[in-house]
Order: sequence, then structure tokens, then C-alpha cells
Amino acid sequence: MNEKRMGLLDHLEELRRRILVSLLAVLALTAVGGPGGLVAGIHAQPDIPSSFFHPLAPPYDFFNWLMFACVTFLSYNASWGLVQKYNCVAREKDARKVALGMGGLSFLGPLIFFFPALAARAYLPKLLGAAVLARSDEVYVLMALKILPVGLMGMLVAGMCSATLSTLGNEYNVLSGILTKDFYNRVIRPDADEKRLVLWGRLNTLLIGALTTLLAVGLIYLRQEFNLIDILQKVLGSFGPAIMIPLLAGLVIKRINSRGAIAGVTAGMISGVFLIVLNGVLLSLCKDRLATDATLAYWLKQGWTSASIGLNILATILGLWIGSAVSRVPEDETLRAREFLARMAVPSEPKIDPQKKAESPFKLVGWSLLVYGLVFVGVIVGMAVRGQPQRLAVNGIAAGLTILSGVVFLVFSKRKKGAAS
Repeated sequence: MNEKRMGLLDHLEELRRRILVSLLAVLALTAVGGPGGLVAGIHAQPDIPSSFFHPLAPPYDFFNWLMFACVTFLSYNASWGLVQKYNCVAREKDARKVALGMGGLSFLGPLIFFFPALAARAYLPKLLGAAVLARSDEVYVLMALKILPVGLMGMLVAGMCSATLSTLGNEYNVLSGILTKDFYNRVIRPDADEKRLVLWGRLNTLLIGALTTLLAVGLIYLRQEFNLIDILQKVLGSFGPAIMIPLLAGLVIKRINSRGAIAGVTAGMISGVFLIVLNGVLLSLCKDRLATDATLAYWLKQGWTSASIGLNILATILGLWIGSAVSRVPEDETLRAREFLARMAVPSEPKIDPQKKAESPFKLVGWSLLVYGLVFVGVIVGMAVRGQPQRLAVNGIAAGLTILSGVVFLVFSKRKKGAAS
């Protein structure tokens, strides 16, 4: 039931966010005068680089793209939160559909989501001057403030906050469960009762939240040398391979054992920490030359990050291989591994109780969207009555799309219910 509720809430939140982000992208395209106006507005900027519209442009070259694609592949396939949200389905056939669907959404979603930030290059300098482009971290919010009406802006802020809280809550619960059940209960206190496990689960959640907060504070200092995309690549590339590669390797390579997994995690972590520390030392030693030497700046920033990802992946794989090759596996571990792989090889089929009433989860999503859309209509009417009909058409379109989505889900839920029966 917890997974079902979480899936329904995530589905509802994602639909509302998609409607808002899609409207923001359309309004941004309209504000700059269409595709032609976007291109002309960007080329009209005096300091526009010639490679602005190139898919790969320095300092983010093919090497950077390739390494980031590798770590993104690992993240999509081994992140506990994503696995719990999207891959907990009844059959392998359903899992294949989920993988294809998520791949398509993950490709199209960023194109729509980040388009307003791209359009800001042509739109915001006309309103706020060319200096606004230096505030790259704020252009998305500034763009939304300038082109979204009051009602939609409030919905966008609420949607972003709820999405952040949902993601953090999911990650905290998953990590806390792993620390509590797989480490504390299995290694430290196998005889712990339910009350103690709940207590330690809450303490672990608090610990993870505190570490996340400290990391966020540390990002303030990294922002002095790196932008957000560089920070993302550096953090994910330093610790992601060490955590994610052993998880995936244990599922697909039978010769990997627990000693090899520990060796892989250890080697990858040592490599990641060492390269980050060394990079920080070199940056501090050469900080006076970074502004004038573009080659040095590249190899100490984007080039270093890309090379570090490759080295961390290599160190983790070598640790897995060497640790598994030189260690002697206990017989009970071999039996457990064989039983696990044997269960994985058996196609799963959902257990259907013919006496149980079939209910589609889309029904709740549909009614929630309907109520949400009607509340939005009430807000629009209230603003119009008070003499504040700002961007009434845009707000009306958003409310109409929300209500239409709710109707579609209700109709779809009836079809699903009939098919299940």
C-alpha cells in the first residue's frame, strides 16, 4: 500500500508539473517571437559565442559528454529511489515498458523543461539589460516571473517545492531503510525488536538529512570556482561509480562476490576522494592563471572532471575483478547467490484474486486532477471579480488542461477496470 500511495502521489505531481512546464515553454517561445525570433534574438547579442547552437562546444566537448553519459546511465539503472518508484512492476514485460517509457520521457522532458532558460538569452536582456546573463542560476526563475501570470506562478512554485520534498523524502526513506535493516539489524543488532528499529530508522533519517544540509552548504564554496553542472558532474562522477557499479555487476555477472563488491566500493571511493582533493590543491595553486590560460582552466575543471569519471569507473571495475578473483567465497554465500540468481531467472507473474474487486489507480489521480482544476478555476474567477484578470486566457488554459487530464484519467480508469475484471 505504501508503494501504491507513493506511486499515485508521484504520478499526480508529475502531471501537474508537466502541464505547467509545457505551458511555460510555449509562453517562452511566444515571447521571443517563435523559433526565428529566438535565433535572431540570440545572434543579436554582442557577446554571443559562435558555437552557441552547437550540440558540443568547449569546454563541454565530446569527452565530457561521453563520461557524463556513462555516469548518467549508471545513475538511471542503480539509483534506489528511481528503482523503487518506476521499476516495481508485476512482470518483466511491464518492466520493459517502464524502461522504454522512462527513456523517452527522460529524453523529451529536459528539452521542454530547459527551453525557457535557453529563450532567456534572447528575452531577458531586452527587459533587464545584458548584465542579467551573468546570473545564470536565476534565469529560469526570472523568465517565469516575467511571462507567467500570478496564478500559474504560484502553482509553479508549489510544484517545485513539492517535487523537491517528494524526491528528498523518497531518498531519505530508502537510504534510512538500507542503513537500518541491512546494516544495523543485520550486522550490529540482529535481535533488535520493531520499536528499536523504528527509532534507529528515524535517527538514520535525521543523520542523512543533516549530511545533505552540510553538503548543500559546502556547495556555496564550490560555486566560487564551478557552475552547477560542473558541481553535479564532479559529485556524481566521484562517488557514483563506486556505489552503482557493484550493484549492477552483482546482478549480471555471476563471478562477482561480496569481497569483490567491498573491494570495488573501496577502490572507487579512494579514487574519487583522492582526485577531488588533488583537484582542489591544484586549483588553489593555479588560481591566478585560470582567468588567462584557457587550456589550464579546462584541464583543471571540465577536463579533470571527465577524466576523473573514467578513472573512478576503472578503479571500481579493477577492485571488483581483483577482489572477486583473489578471495575465497564461503559455501553459504555461494548457495545464497545461486538461489537469488535462480529466482531472478524465473519469469514473474502477478497473483490475481478473482474474488477481489479490481480498482484502477488512475481513478484517484483523475479525481485529484479534477478537484485541482476546479479550485484553479475558482481562483481565476475570484481574481476576475476583484478586477485582477491578469493573463486570464493563460490561466484558463492551464485550468482547462488540468480538468481535461482528470477526465481522461477517469475514462481510462474505467477501461482498465473492465479489462482487469
